[in-house]
Amino acid sequence: MAGRRGKIALALAGGLLLLLLLLLLLLPSLIPADRYRALIAAKAGEVLGRPVSVGAARVTILPALGAEATDLSVGEDPSFGREAFLQAKAVQVRVAFLPLLTGRVEVSRAIVEAPRLTLVRDARGQWNVATLGGSRPGPGARPTPPAGPEAPGGPIFLPLLPSRLDLTEGAVTVRDLQKRETVALRNLEVSLRQGDGGRPMTFRLRAALGDQSPATLSVTGEVGPRPAEADLKTLPISLEVKARRLGHAHVAPLLDAAALGLGAAGTADLDLRLRGRLGGARLEGSLDFGALGLRVGRTFRKAPGEPGKLTLSGSVGSDRLDLTRLELLLKGAEVRGSLSVEGFAAPRVEFDLASPSLDLNRLLSPPMSKASLLSEAWAAGVPPAPSLPALTAVGRLRVDRLAYGDISLTRLSARLGFREGNLSASEFSAGLEGGTVQGGGGIRLGAVPDVTVNITLRGIQTGPVLRALLRPDWTLDGTLGLHLAGKARGTSLEDLMRTAEGSGRLALEEGRLRGYRPAERLEEAL
Repeated sequence: MAGRRGKIALALAGGLLLLLLLLLLLLPSLIPADRYRALIAAKAGEVLGRPVSVGAARVTILPALGAEATDLSVGEDPSFGREAFLQAKAVQVRVAFLPLLTGRVEVSRAIVEAPRLTLVRDARGQWNVATLGGSRPGPGARPTPPAGPEAPGGPIFLPLLPSRLDLTEGAVTVRDLQKRETVALRNLEVSLRQGDGGRPMTFRLRAALGDQSPATLSVTGEVGPRPAEADLKTLPISLEVKARRLGHAHVAPLLDAAALGLGAAGTADLDLRLRGRLGGARLEGSLDFGALGLRVGRTFRKAPGEPGKLTLSGSVGSDRLDLTRLELLLKGAEVRGSLSVEGFAAPRVEFDLASPSLDLNRLLSPPMSKASLLSEAWAAGVPPAPSLPALTAVGRLRVDRLAYGDISLTRLSARLGFREGNLSASEFSAGLEGGTVQGGGGIRLGAVPDVTVNITLRGIQTGPVLRALLRPDWTLDGTLGLHLAGKARGTSLEDLMRTAEGSGRLALEEGRLRGYRPAERLEEAL
């Protein structure tokens, strides 16, 4: 009898289990999720302030409890165009079962297939994302004052994210109608994992940057764990960025190269590492641009294949960058030092740079053997930018040996500055052909630059200097002393000579003129 009862109980248990399995298999078809598709889309549209559509929706039980939706679309603000703001081929959401029993919805995993996001900035500088959640304020609208002091914002985004988020075959297009530039991210893959038990969240992003000759972008890192205090600046962060085959087209939206007289062809590789907290972290990185060809105005040329690398390390905060190590290797020249930037909106830059040797004959593009050195130097200058950045810079430059043409300056030291379109050099000192050069000057940039100079030369051997500057068919030997204070305006050496005014003193000791024929000079002039 006991055995028979056991068999009956076993059969009942098996039947209940089979019934439960059948129920699990049939439940998705019994729940009319598609019936609520329009309602869900309408509610989402009210929240976003944009039209939302969903192609199909269904509830899933196996392999996990959740829901799936296909052909999702979020419309664009009509003032930004007709193309959809966001599209996705499919979205799958999985929820944890046990938290549901206590009334909590905990998303364990989300999978987004083939999302397409379009970001647009119009000619007035307004982004399309700024109008999400409602209509934009009218011209006469005034912000409503808060009823009381706002509570400090905490890092609430971590709990709202699913435990696992996977985004596949994505694309992001950024259109800047102000600069008439477009940036495209293709083949976007994102993987995010929330940490348990106080562990950080990990993430990985990979994408191709650009449509033609794309660069590859990789971002990996960790964020968290969430700090006890409600301050995002204390949030731990570890980030590593790698970009390969970066070209001019990839960074054009970030840099107005034409206004600065910059040109580039070829590619560069970027590596950045950031570790610390969101409000202040250690920064290390390098930019290898050896394969990149560069042009700055008509002054500077770097051919692809010539050495070029920038290495840096320091710290970065919410509104300050301190680079305690800065190294630049360029066409055989080495510059090392430090740099700090305070206030990213209107940056103030301080620097201290030094180099054992700078050969401008290698760095500057025009050959120095066909015409007067001064004429070539001025004609090769960078054309003034039509719009100058809101930038202030000040610092010191030291060079053990600076060569330009046939002239060599030794032990050069100068304090350089830039403010409101003014380039300045003060506390200038250097050795030149047995003597010294001291003084300073400045250039006010604009359509027609203004140049000022206040300089003193002592004990200079005239012969080598004249041969280097003028290359005459005569010689003047002696020891030169000169003080010159003046100003001029112009875009060429001829303009400067014609508009120059000022005062000066000239003294030549033990001078000897050879090969100069006054009669021939007078005949040429007549």
